[in-house]
Amino acid sequence: LNLCLGLRILAVILLVNVSAVVLFSLFRLGPSTLFISSGNYSLIEQPPESNGIIATSYNDAIVSDNHEAQDISKSYRRLESVSSSKPNIFNESKYPREQKQKIAWVHIGPPKTASTHLQTFGTIYANKFSSAQVDWILGITPTCAFVQYIVYEREKDKQEYDAFLSDMTEKNRKSGHDLFISFEGWAVTRDTRPLEMLKNIFNDYDVRIIHIYRDPMSHLLSHYNQQNKGYGRRITTKSLTSEILGRYTSSTAFRVYFTDSITLKRIVDIFGRNALHIVDLAGSATTGHDITYTVYCEVMGVLCDQRDLFLKTDVGKNPREDLVMMHVNSIFIGYLSNIKRSDAVHDGRGVSRCQYCSELYHTASNWFQRWYDRKMLARDKIRYKIPTTQVNLSMLIPYMDGLVNEVWDIYGDLILHGDKAAVHASIRSNSMTETLDFDEFIHSLPWLSIFEEALEDARKVPGLLCNC
Repeated sequence: LNLCLGLRILAVILLVNVSAVVLFSLFRLGPSTLFISSGNYSLIEQPPESNGIIATSYNDAIVSDNHEAQDISKSYRRLESVSSSKPNIFNESKYPREQKQKIAWVHIGPPKTASTHLQTFGTIYANKFSSAQVDWILGITPTCAFVQYIVYEREKDKQEYDAFLSDMTEKNRKSGHDLFISFEGWAVTRDTRPLEMLKNIFNDYDVRIIHIYRDPMSHLLSHYNQQNKGYGRRITTKSLTSEILGRYTSSTAFRVYFTDSITLKRIVDIFGRNALHIVDLAGSATTGHDITYTVYCEVMGVLCDQRDLFLKTDVGKNPREDLVMMHVNSIFIGYLSNIKRSDAVHDGRGVSRCQYCSELYHTASNWFQRWYDRKMLARDKIRYKIPTTQVNLSMLIPYMDGLVNEVWDIYGDLILHGDKAAVHASIRSNSMTETLDFDEFIHSLPWLSIFEEALEDARKVPGLLCNC
């Protein structure tokens, strides 16, 4: 998936959510802000010569990071590591908006930290932001070119990038309003150039960087699951333990996803320490705040008097998923890609592969899961039960504790709703996890006959498969 497609996916999600929203009265005036939001990531795996941004996953289009925040919150409570005294949910803003210089708020993620929830909330309640003189802009193509040019600085994106700046940010500068950009991919880029470019773009603004913190163990597991959902790009053939130890913790490109100190140091080096605002995702939840309230009211000072909005925490929330079945479907996608046709289709680069027609992964995954439940498990629940295994990651606890200590030692005074003890507790509660037992799946299940039957039935569904 490229970045533009990811934005279109987000737009579809937003349309579904908008239909369920009740309009409220418009009130509260304040400094106006321009919001530009983009919901795709996985920039670090793109080879320099590649054509477009390859996203191994669309941020939270499938797994709800907001659900995960609530799950982590429950773990904190179970371990009784959170203070019993909770502040009033509607506190005053921690960072008052009264200032002379214009502010450019830059929410950089990272991925898997409620980014879709934050972005969807802002888009659905655009009228509320508007009544507070806050302009929320979700530009599909312009935003796509804007983000891609900042990340890769390719000449083909330059014209749309310039047009976007001229049409949106320059008008905003002249109006004297603040500005807000949300793109979680800026926290996980290969180097510092995109952040440096952002600083140059908004050099006459008081730039404030919003970074959402999540405990590194659950963050790592969430990223691992996101990478292994399929998208027809890769198949899980290694155990979770060996893949995490061999790739995720040894490569800087992957470590940046859950090693916040890398990104935080970049921010401080480029924008200065005073520009950094860190929010503890689960810490916010345990104090009774939804992350939208924490970011928009407590950090930015927006819509603090619109209390009912922040009580609707289902806004932008994605459904839970059966990750084990999604991993099995990723193997099925690999099987489809090897189907040979006598009437091979060429697309100029080679033979097109058999694949799901939709590039929306959840559409394909939902079909496969329904098919497996109704066909295979209905036939024999015992024989066709998908094997899983409990993975013990306790050997990573000292490493994860070190990551937490590093962040708290250097940036602890900047973390809003931070609870270091609770973060350490969450690391331990997430050290045991369930995943697909790939070896058992291959050796104990008649997977070839299962996939052959799935292919036969999938071909009967109009528009499900292409080039098969």
